[in-house]
Amino acid sequence: MGLIVAGGILVIAVAVGAFMAKGTYFSQNDQTQAINSDFNTVLLEQKNLKTYESFSGTLKYEDDVHIITTGEGVLTYLAPEGQGLTRGAEIYRIYQSPEDSELLAADQQVTSADANVAQAELTLENLNSPATAAQIASADANVAQAELTLENLNSPATAAQIASADANVAQAELTLENLNSPATAAQIASADANVAQAELTLENLNSPATAAQIASADANVAQAESNLTQGENTITSTDAARLIARQSLCSADKQDEASWLCPNNLRGQVFPDKLISSLIDMISNNILSAEANSLLNAQKNYEAALESLGVLEKNLEQVLSSRLGLDEPSTEAEVLQATQTLNSAKEQRLALNELPTEAELLQANLSLQSSKEQRLALNELPTEAELLQATQSLNSATSSLNIALQNRQDLIEGYSASLLMFGELSAWRDMKEGIAPGEDINQLKLNLIALGYGTTETLEMDSTFGSNTTAAIMKLQSDLNLISSGEINFGEITFVSGTSMVNFSSTLPNIGGKINTGTELFSLTPIERISTQISSNGAINISSKSLQKVEIQVDVADQNLVVKGSEVEIELPDESTIVGVVDEVGSFAIVPQDGDPFLEVSIAVEGSAEYFKWTGALVTVNATKELAKGVLASPVNGLLALLSGGYALEIVTETGTILVPVETGIYADGWVEINGSGLQPGTEIVVPSQ
Repeated sequence: MGLIVAGGILVIAVAVGAFMAKGTYFSQNDQTQAINSDFNTVLLEQKNLKTYESFSGTLKYEDDVHIITTGEGVLTYLAPEGQGLTRGAEIYRIYQSPEDSELLAADQQVTSADANVAQAELTLENLNSPATAAQIASADANVAQAELTLENLNSPATAAQIASADANVAQAELTLENLNSPATAAQIASADANVAQAELTLENLNSPATAAQIASADANVAQAESNLTQGENTITSTDAARLIARQSLCSADKQDEASWLCPNNLRGQVFPDKLISSLIDMISNNILSAEANSLLNAQKNYEAALESLGVLEKNLEQVLSSRLGLDEPSTEAEVLQATQTLNSAKEQRLALNELPTEAELLQANLSLQSSKEQRLALNELPTEAELLQATQSLNSATSSLNIALQNRQDLIEGYSASLLMFGELSAWRDMKEGIAPGEDINQLKLNLIALGYGTTETLEMDSTFGSNTTAAIMKLQSDLNLISSGEINFGEITFVSGTSMVNFSSTLPNIGGKINTGTELFSLTPIERISTQISSNGAINISSKSLQKVEIQVDVADQNLVVKGSEVEIELPDESTIVGVVDEVGSFAIVPQDGDPFLEVSIAVEGSAEYFKWTGALVTVNATKELAKGVLASPVNGLLALLSGGYALEIVTETGTILVPVETGIYADGWVEINGSGLQPGTEIVVPSQ
């Protein structure tokens, strides 16, 4: 204000100087003067006068929104720098094509996570239900086994144990001897019918098969093949008998009781259980019982023939294997295995003569104690801590499974994109059926309706993600040639206040190059706030407001000049002026190290976003300091300084001019508020010529 007042005084001084330059001095006693030719006359006016306080500020927008990728793939599209993006516009697009190794790894993660969930569910289920009889019996058996082990360690081996160990050693020695030398005549003579097959097997390992053995094996193969052929013939004959029985039933059926069977070609097939049950019902209800019983018996004969054929096939495989074995000598591996078996049997036999060590006794006692503890635990109810731990483990496993499933789903080949939509809430989660209700879902639906992918009837303006929402998203994705999942993954939608400009970035990736998750592409500047309202009749009403604002700093002492909601004048760099409205005044003063405390003030620009080119420019904000409404005003250069002090106006009369003393008020725009006797709007006064 000091600058404005000083300017007004300077103007007055200049005006007075002009009069003095003409040699004219005025006193309060001077009454009538002649009008000098160097002067003009003007009329007093009734005006609104304002004085301003000026502040320096910067024209800017709200904070930028940084675009960071949440997926990876080949970048195929990027919104151009400087372009304004509207609702539904693509910010960027990528093409993802997972490799086989990625798919395999993802499948393995899903399988592992699924197994962890199953284990956690089983653990929790076991805690919440009493031990079964089988579990108790198993625990009792473990205790008994541990007690027996400990008892055996603390007592010498019994005669039965020694005899059993000796038998194992003898058997191992005999097996090794038989593998290393052909069987003797005495061994063959002493073998009885029960071990004849074992001797033959051992002889086959140590010597080539004899002509008699080969002939016998060939005969067995021939017999098995003959039996198999006979079994196949039996299948054919029983199937034919079954067909005849079925035709007989169908021919006798006059009321379509067996219509389910007649049209079908069941030749060479086993009847389903449903058909067998139907035949039994017909017999029980005395409906064509003779024919149905005949067909049922034919079916049983057919099934018996199939089972017999399976046995004959296995028998043929066995005799063929035995025949092929005659041509193969015993291998070194078989001899090595027999030697290891013998050594193991000897060690077990020697161990029966040794006392147990302290370590063995300790281990046995620990095993017994552990078995008893496990048995006792079956009788105890789980604690709250155990249940809580099991529940947390299940929740953690389920969460890991969901993440693994989502990662696997993300590996679908195709296009994905990030779309711009309007709203004050930022996207913070995946959006799909089953998620908890939220205002972000309502915001998504409003955008889908505005883009033409639904109505208030189909999408219902609520906070629930339902099947209709899925269908609308799939339609949107299909129209944009994106993967039609019906879901919105985090990052595939960016919510902003309204129309946004793409800012310049020096680190933009190249189109066609691969980008990874977490890559920052550029930033968006929201330039207007779009408000979308849907009326009761379904009409969509859209309004916009510029987000341009000016930020200034106002001394605490001048805070009354910038009341929220008051208008201010903003002078742009090209000297044009626009109107602004105080939008926000800081609640707390900022105290710098050197200077007076000040408040941060934000001023909204009225009108559209047509001043985007001035973003970041320094501007001048003029706030009203003093205001006089409807006052009598005179041009400042009409004031005359009186020798006795104060000011006067030279009033034009019919006979000349007279001086009328006046009191002055505020100065503004070259005018000054005055108050004097007999003065009114339209009074003519003298002013210097320009």
